[in-house]
Amino acid sequence: MHEIDITAKLCRLGDHLAELPANDATFVTEMLTRLQSGNTPFLRDILRIKDMLVPGEAPPPDPIWKEGSVTALTEDLEKVIWRYMPLEQLFFLLSAKKLHFSPLSKMKDLTEGVMPPRAFEMNKGQLPPHFFDGSGIDADTMTNIMQRQRRDDACLSCWFIGETDSLDMWRDYAPNNGVAIRTTVLRLASSLGTCTDTNINIAPVRYFSPDEVERYTDYASYGDLFIKHDRYAVEKELRALAFRLNLGVGVDIPVDLERLIDHLVLSPELQDWAVPTIIEAIRRVAEFEMRCPIQKSSITV
Repeated sequence: MHEIDITAKLCRLGDHLAELPANDATFVTEMLTRLQSGNTPFLRDILRIKDMLVPGEAPPPDPIWKEGSVTALTEDLEKVIWRYMPLEQLFFLLSAKKLHFSPLSKMKDLTEGVMPPRAFEMNKGQLPPHFFDGSGIDADTMTNIMQRQRRDDACLSCWFIGETDSLDMWRDYAPNNGVAIRTTVLRLASSLGTCTDTNINIAPVRYFSPDEVERYTDYASYGDLFIKHDRYAVEKELRALAFRLNLGVGVDIPVDLERLIDHLVLSPELQDWAVPTIIEAIRRVAEFEMRCPIQKSSITV
């Protein structure tokens, strides 16, 4: 929810202070005072305001879509997304019927999951004292251990948001004979719906510029892993995030391929003479009848 929406909702809540529970009325009053002094609410306050109901107003539509252990934002379900990959990764997906999720620690952005100093200090301060009883480990060391573990256990499947494919993404993630899956957020989410042992959250990444370091830090302080610096904004990333204990090599999660794949698109750099052979190879590897279109990208290179 954008700050202007939060401000408008706070004003509406302020008009109904007498109808709110006492603790909510006190909170709203404090937030209105904060806004009037030129300060924006912290993330934890924004989330609380978002969940509050204004007396007399109908509850808003549920913003979260859920199936099994998979959640996505309802407003994103119809967005077109792309997954670019080398041909051998597609062959693994088709034969194993599993989607690979890579750990944060393997991402090319080395800041992924790394807490800025203020966020680090905040999380360190929340560790219970019994963590250190007789362990010989101090709070800084323990927080660093937990951060490294989170970077290994938080695993991602990354997708590009866009109605059409992107030459930059082809060249970065699927050059020469690569391939891209074209689908929608709903198809991705529902294809993972049979997963019951791992929570999977799907959402777009928020990008922050250097002058937004404080806002970035606020989100990082509360463990948000859907944030990146804006030098990566060209990737228009939507990510599926799965937490699962692993050895830093990622996890493979079963997927319904017929739900997942809407189109398969071959690299624009692939030679025309090779297209029929690659299409035949893809259909042979798949252990189900692939009814989806398979075609070369229309991008001219």
